[in-house]
Amino acid sequence: MLTEEAARSLRDALADQTPMRAHNLLTAVAEALLSLEREREAEPTRQQQLLALIRSEGGEWTRERARAAYRVLGLTHPNGAELRLSDASADLQDLADAGLIKQYGKTRFGSA
Repeated sequence: MLTEEAARSLRDALADQTPMRAHNLLTAVAEALLSLEREREAEPTRQQQLLALIRSEGGEWTRERARAAYRVLGLTHPNGAELRLSDASADLQDLADAGLIKQYGKTRFGSA
């Protein structure tokens, strides 16, 4: 979402009737894109959110528990579809492969 400052800058540039209109509009668009990029970079990934939950909640984690957490957090695929058990399994396995969580057996995981 655009910051209020970026949105105001775009509105002002569109309303501008001076010879600098094109320059002001391009500057405002560039600032708006940069603000969107900064916002996107600040959002943690799905795996980062899962890791934070595993560390804060503790206990045993299965793909079912991970998918339930995704539902509570409102996390979906980029196309809006619900995350599948295979997505949760892959995320848990990736975190275990990176040494960020421990794997107990084939399908159980927990804090490292």
